[in-house]
Amino acid sequence: MSPKRTRERPRAPGAHESLTRGVLNLQLTRVDFTKKSTHVAEQLLAQIENGGLRVGDRLPSEQVICEEVGVSRTAVREALSALELAGVLERRPGDGTYVRFAAPLAFARAAAMGTLEEGQGAYDAVEARLVVEPGLAEMAAERFTYDDVVKMKSALAGMETAVQVGDVEGYLQSDYDFHEAIARACKNHVLLNTAQQYLAFMKRGLWGYMKAKCFSREGHLEESLDIHRRLLDALSNRDGAAVRQIMVRHFDHIFEGLK
Repeated sequence: MSPKRTRERPRAPGAHESLTRGVLNLQLTRVDFTKKSTHVAEQLLAQIENGGLRVGDRLPSEQVICEEVGVSRTAVREALSALELAGVLERRPGDGTYVRFAAPLAFARAAAMGTLEEGQGAYDAVEARLVVEPGLAEMAAERFTYDDVVKMKSALAGMETAVQVGDVEGYLQSDYDFHEAIARACKNHVLLNTAQQYLAFMKRGLWGYMKAKCFSREGHLEESLDIHRRLLDALSNRDGAAVRQIMVRHFDHIFEGLK
């Protein structure tokens, strides 16, 4: 009886080889529906499941994936962050993104897709803030009381302390407190409730994770802190036009960090 022959598993490209051959080896297809980050995540999971990517392999750069799939860098970062949160990928600053886990992916897939689904609500919250907060802050400049300014100064002091010790999570909490204090200064319960809802979204799941990553970049906390200092100065002077302009710049800064 002849010995049983076993089929050799096709060898997946290693880290250096995959970089040389580029993203075409992953056979990604261009996005054809609106939830672009989900499309990217699904394709990467499929490549891991079929052996195109194995544990220890390094993914092509974000820019290469963007160009091949036809999506923005934000969509790619959402997908990579969701897969990292699910334990599938590992992102090493200054090095790249590596496959960390390739066992049965049913749970990881569900976790990643759930994170991206929740993340869409948070993205909507960012857009809502961009529309609402400049006007909300301008109204606060007209209506604030002494107690409101005390709360804003307290939150700003918390942000300054967090920057000094490099506490990103502490900074994000103080940032939340600062913006909530502005909303309270409007003396409008509907606007306050609206602000509290979209601020809560920004602390959850994928977008809380991505924002923390964004603020971990060198110099980003300091730039954000400077914007908030100027915002408080303009509010204290009841300069509504300046407040609106600075708030718009604040959101430009957020979107720049997420690109």
